[in-house]
Amino acid sequence: LAVYDPASRPGPIAPLGLRSASGRRHLLTACRYFAVERIALARGEELSTTATGSPHTLTVLRGAVEAGSDVGQVAVAGGETAIAAAACPVRLRATAPAVLLRTWVPDLLTEIVIPALAAGHEPAAVSALAGSLPDITTVLQDRPRGGG
Repeated sequence: LAVYDPASRPGPIAPLGLRSASGRRHLLTACRYFAVERIALARGEELSTTATGSPHTLTVLRGAVEAGSDVGQVAVAGGETAIAAAACPVRLRATAPAVLLRTWVPDLLTEIVIPALAAGHEPAAVSALAGSLPDITTVLQDRPRGGG
């Protein structure tokens, strides 16, 4: 096919671990359009999340959590997804060992670059989260020097 370019396929992206008081968190990919984070919680562990500028989804791959906010609480089990409003903090509590995917449209500087650099990752590894897109590289180049 004339329009098929096998070289344009992205390669694997290495997950980047984030510092967290509870659970295990890994950024899987991020660009200006979306970010995906993997969250693993042991039974009884709690973690708060928020997405500053967009709604975010929480999809439970395995286990179960209670997701609570100021407007209520919902049980979310494996295979189910909850949606939280932009800037709405969500408290997660694992009612069984759980693995979730969180997706949102990130502020690349404050929600991706700064936390990843603070966790000790090299700028090149952080930039690789966007695959071949220049999104994170541009943010890294333009960020204030005191900003991570």
